[in-house]
Amino acid sequence: MITEIGKYLRHLRVDHDETLKDMAAKLNVSSAYVSSVECGKRVFPDKWIKILSKQYNLTKNEISELDRIVSLAKNEVNIEIGNFSNEQQDVSIKFARNIKNADPDLLAKLQKLLDAEEKKNKNTGD
Repeated sequence: MITEIGKYLRHLRVDHDETLKDMAAKLNVSSAYVSSVECGKRVFPDKWIKILSKQYNLTKNEISELDRIVSLAKNEVNIEIGNFSNEQQDVSIKFARNIKNADPDLLAKLQKLLDAEEKKNKNTGD
């Protein structure tokens, strides 16, 4: 069964008119290994993010999407908050602690707010 990361890799290959073998050569692995990652039989190696970013000249948004998909595949999200303001750190920590039990209506409202913020940032180039 193809995974989300598998769909991403396949889409990337198709967009660049490449085969599994072509992508595997760029990643310095066998085509069977890439196929195993696509199918969820092997874990996506973290070092591939940097390699794919460089080899396929990924944009910031494409790299963010790849990071998101990889994090979902690992069932974890790592956020470096060292450069955040105190307020940003507090909100991030509280959110992480409370998300599991959050009310669905609250989550829907947060999603709308965050989508609007993301759209605003894309329009301003941040």
